[in-house]
Amino acid sequence: SRAKAIKSKDLIQNDYDIADNLLTVLFDLGATHSFISLDCEDRLGLPIFFSFDFLVSTPTSTSVETSVLCASCPISISGHSYRINLICLPLSNIDIILGMD
Repeated sequence: SRAKAIKSKDLIQNDYDIADNLLTVLFDLGATHSFISLDCEDRLGLPIFFSFDFLVSTPTSTSVETSVLCASCPISISGHSYRINLICLPLSNIDIILGMD
């Protein structure tokens, strides 16, 4: 499966309290999936699953391959609760990227 991360003109970045942690969240209207940094997943102690391989395209024209997924993660933003799948990536300076999946 191929996913696209952070390649969009429609980006919103802010800090949010998620699971009692202040996290840097990037809303990317152009991303086809949602992502979590490996560091953030480890800090939050989220359960991970090994799924099928994802090849994620990045703005630097490189691709990152991963098969690690945090499935059905509960997230609450501005009083709205969601359960989303987060693909684990080695991200820097961003904890979570929320795409339009």
